[in-house]
Order: sequence, then structure tokens, then C-alpha cells
Amino acid sequence: MGALLASWKTTLVGVLVLICSGTAFAQILPPKYNSLLMLFCGVLTAFGLIAAKDGNVSNAPSPMPTAEKVP
Repeated sequence: MGALLASWKTTLVGVLVLICSGTAFAQILPPKYNSLLMLFCGVLTAFGLIAAKDGNVSNAPSPMPTAEKVP
């Protein structure tokens, strides 16, 4: 649960995309809004990818060591 809360922006956008995609799949809205809904899902996905960080850089208690050259 801590990993989800550490990257709350990505988690929030992921939940919104899940709701958006579920609405499109269940065809809750009239068909004329389906393309607009899919566009909205795509924009949310793009924002989620932009907000996402590497887990070993931003959410880890101590960053992973980098590979060092061995003589």
C-alpha cells in the first residue's frame, strides 16, 4: 500500500483510466460519446506516464547503487 501512496499521482491517474475504460467497455454512455471517451482515456494515460517515476529513483528509501566499472 505504501508503494501506491508514494506515487499518488500515478495511482490517481491509473484509477481514473480504469474507470474511464470500464465505462467505455460497459457502454454506459451513448455511442456518440464513445470516441470522446476514448480520447479522454488516452489523455489520462499520457498524463499518467508523464507523472510516473522510476521506482528505484523516487520511491525507494535508498536509491539502487549504480553499476561500477571493475578493473
